Amino acid sequence: MGLGAYQVRSSEGSLIHASITVSTYTLLYVMMKESKKIFGKVLETIGECSRAIKEVLLFKKNYKSRLFPG
Repeated sequence: MGLGAYQVRSSEGSLIHASITVSTYTLLYVMMKESKKIFGKVLETIGECSRAIKEVLLFKKNYKSRLFPG
């Protein structure tokens, strides 16, 4: 598909969306690279990292100390 059919109401909205997307990807990438320390196992993809975060937030206690050690 691509961005050929992409429509926005304002350029500010698309800039905000792009900023949030890049920030989220960067955070997930860094957490994936540090996954051994954070989750106790090596995660190979950003999708695995996203699912691990969801698991920690929904099913585990002390999630703050697990996601943000130190």
